Amino acid sequence: MGVVGGLLSYAAQTLHRQKAQGLDGALQAILAQPFGKFLHTAVAPGVVAFGLFAESRYRRM
Repeated sequence: MGVVGGLLSYAAQTLHRQKAQGLDGALQAILAQPFGKFLHTAVAPGVVAFGLFAESRYRRM
């Protein structure tokens, strides 16, 4: 998630709204890198952990 956050922060700081494509665009940018598949493997546990957190935090009892 840190890599994705860094890409989104960079896009926000450069003030080009077209570059800030959201999570999908950030993951596509990571995949386009030379070791994109390995970076996706490193990012995946963070995405899963966030999903589990959001599920447990916002689920109605």
